[in-house]
Amino acid sequence: MDQNLLNFLPINRIGNLFFNVKESPVLFEYPFNGSIQSYDGKKVLINDDIQRAISIVPDNFYAVPNSDAFNLGVKIFEILFDVTPHVHKEYGNSNGTEYCVDLVSKDLKIIFNNNGYYFQNGRSDIASNSNRTNRNSNTFINENFHDEYHPFVRVHNSLRSYRSFYIEMGYYRYACSNGMLLGRKTKITYKHSYISTSFDSIRRSAIEHFHVNKFNMTEFAEKLWGLLSTPISREKMPKVSFDIFEKVLIKVDVIKREKLQEDLSSLVTKYVIEIGENLNAALNVATDFAKLLEGNEIPQSSLQNLPVIWLNKVSKKDFSIEKYLDQIAGIEIQVMTAKPKKVLLEEED
Repeated sequence: MDQNLLNFLPINRIGNLFFNVKESPVLFEYPFNGSIQSYDGKKVLINDDIQRAISIVPDNFYAVPNSDAFNLGVKIFEILFDVTPHVHKEYGNSNGTEYCVDLVSKDLKIIFNNNGYYFQNGRSDIASNSNRTNRNSNTFINENFHDEYHPFVRVHNSLRSYRSFYIEMGYYRYACSNGMLLGRKTKITYKHSYISTSFDSIRRSAIEHFHVNKFNMTEFAEKLWGLLSTPISREKMPKVSFDIFEKVLIKVDVIKREKLQEDLSSLVTKYVIEIGENLNAALNVATDFAKLLEGNEIPQSSLQNLPVIWLNKVSKKDFSIEKYLDQIAGIEIQVMTAKPKKVLLEEED
């Protein structure tokens, strides 16, 4: 599987991430007489396929099998977009307590070119934006520019305490699978406690949530087009990534920071060639740069959400590129000379 390309794998997924979950009381040996007793209020979750305990949870914790979580994600995708999805990627941790899947469709996308953008759903071009007629002289986009973004649904299921069941939304860029997560504080995100009576109650609640909260692709497309229409020089482009990931970078040791700075420079060259000297290229530099930061005790969801927080900020009507560049003029030196310190960017829950 090429990690740099967006994958469209079939949804009939069968593997070790899908296993039956059994439950058992928590038992312990009483030290004074050797009797076996149960611990009230707790139970053990067991991966029945390999007969191994994976976690201890409250008695009223409803264990959602990963297969049920996956199927609900497919259902939600079909509700939102009226098309059956593919799988971009799946993830499961080593002890089986975490499962995550990103669902996409090769037929559902936003297509950008020099004249603007339009939507495609696999059957037809849905609608063209007004930019195709009134913004076709954009000099900040490279000639013969073409780009595609696919919305995705992410399902995150946990089989351990102090977690919630999540269905989130985001976008992947087709050419390089750069991911942007809209974030857990947005209305479109669905969250449910595992202190539940049944999976059916979770399923009904999720379906109702996404019937009410529709996914707005036009708003995202307008923001990306606004970035394409906003110039930034190649020399100043790295400052955007330093601004977006400042709190992440200052927890990295100085030697690794210097290597990341070199990699960032290469990414700037890559995306200026692909897209041009504009804020959209700067955004893609940042989303690609985020992949290099994975594994630094920062959740992937946070790394994919930080560029969207930045996107929302620079898409406001009163945004000034000149004022913004003045504000971040010294950010690179500031980050590169900062002493490493521990910064907590926990997943919202």
